[in-house]
Amino acid sequence: MKYIIILLILAISYGSSAKLSGQARIDSLEAELPNAKADTNHVNLLHRLSFAYYTINPDKGIEYGEKGLALANDINWKQGEAASYNNLAINYSIKSDYPKALEFWDSALSINKELDNIKGIAANLGNIGGCS
Repeated sequence: MKYIIILLILAISYGSSAKLSGQARIDSLEAELPNAKADTNHVNLLHRLSFAYYTINPDKGIEYGEKGLALANDINWKQGEAASYNNLAINYSIKSDYPKALEFWDSALSINKELDNIKGIAANLGNIGGCS
């Protein structure tokens, strides 16, 4: 019985420390935003923020995903567009808005096919299959 209690305490403390490091990571990424130039690195920063928020605040993840998509469109960076569509889909799927998630995964899939991105295509098809 003592071992079970010790394991539970360790599991709980590990989970809470992981959340703190997750929030610290988000805070660090958000601190970079004011100095970010409108380039692919900025899109990647928004991509990481969108993904980081999906489990704790998908609305905030959608906000960052939309910003990333707009910037990727502005600089005509297809890979960034696909990543942004993917993040939007993930955040919408967490909110159980599966039609919207499928719409975004389909957009990501189209771009990944255009780019001949085999890994991206496989990931999109897997997500679409899991969502359908």
